[in-house]
Amino acid sequence: MDQLKATFGPISGTLMMLNIVLGASLFILPGLAAQQTGPASILYWLLAILLSVPLLVVFCLLAARRPCSGGVAHLVGAAFGARFFVIASYLFLGAVMLGLPAIALSAGYALQAGFGLDAGFSAGLIITLAIAANFLTPKRASQFGSAASILSISLLVALIVCGFIVTPSSGLLSVEEVFSERSLGAEFRVGLSVIPLIFFAFTGWEVAISLGGEFKKPKKNVPIAIIASFIMASILYLLCAMVVVHAGVSAFNEAPFVGMLAPVFGAFSSQLIASFIAGLLTINLFAAIWSVSRMMYSISEQGFLPASLNVLSRSLPARALLLFGAIGLMMIGVHEVKFIAIDTMFTLASLNFLCLYGLVAFVGLLHLKGNFQRLLSAIAIASVAAIMVMTQSLPTLSYPLIIASAGWLAFTLHKDKD
Repeated sequence: MDQLKATFGPISGTLMMLNIVLGASLFILPGLAAQQTGPASILYWLLAILLSVPLLVVFCLLAARRPCSGGVAHLVGAAFGARFFVIASYLFLGAVMLGLPAIALSAGYALQAGFGLDAGFSAGLIITLAIAANFLTPKRASQFGSAASILSISLLVALIVCGFIVTPSSGLLSVEEVFSERSLGAEFRVGLSVIPLIFFAFTGWEVAISLGGEFKKPKKNVPIAIIASFIMASILYLLCAMVVVHAGVSAFNEAPFVGMLAPVFGAFSSQLIASFIAGLLTINLFAAIWSVSRMMYSISEQGFLPASLNVLSRSLPARALLLFGAIGLMMIGVHEVKFIAIDTMFTLASLNFLCLYGLVAFVGLLHLKGNFQRLLSAIAIASVAAIMVMTQSLPTLSYPLIIASAGWLAFTLHKDKD
């Protein structure tokens, strides 16, 4: 039987994970977090990093000892049965159905800040272009996705460096402001609700599960790659949060980096950065939609989504692509009528990922060997629970419950048919 070829070493594996984890949300989340909590947003980024460490360790252990090319849903299904495979798959789909339109809106807000274009219209156009591109060149999607990740990292580093060097200081990036009495007082508990929003930036570590079988010496190299990429990503996250606070209130918005350099280099610099960000996010969406449409097709093929999606046209899951496009446009429209804010879209997507990661932590609790490893899994479960509680909104917390219930029902109906 053919097997995946082990090609990743510690350096190439680190770069691959870093490319996937450092996603498009970094162009918007620092501004949204600062918009809600001001200079104290740096403290919440630090807390989010700290809470992510136990989950990171569990992914590290499972990826090294239980390599699985099928991803998180297959790992959960192997541990708990087919019903939980469906629930995990639905949780993932529930995350991307909000997360990807929110990324399109991020591009829209960048274009709005740079050119004055309507953010919703631009986001709808970007979703449409990403879907259309999948019909034209589906085989190029993964290559474009990798290129977009590399360019994203390069642009982030350039913006961080330029932001600190040439942007006039707001005076907010100081110990007195970040650790002010207001930041650490009664408002700190209220500000914790921003943690689930920030956590969206930490999604992507599930790649460790699906890539474990493609590493040389996985027990050694997978932990190295995960730890190294986590440290590098965390440093970039913190620097992004710091440069936004350094720039001041003018950067506390949905497009924090677009207007940052305008006072020094003029409006053209904002338009250039806006164009670059929008282009990168469009490529990112193109690759993500490529993967999601095939996942929808696969789940439909197994009977857990409508059979109408289990149809190929010119070797493409055309109906899945069109359905996702329709959902994406609908979510953008819902945002435009001010029914759901972009930070809420990111938060809801993040909560679904958190539930997925919680299931993975339960896999570690039951299947990893040794009391210490199981203790780490229990701490990871507690971290997930803590972040969920920080949401401080029962309606928001109900979203992953509804999605998981839909997965449970889909499995039950399929089983009854059999």
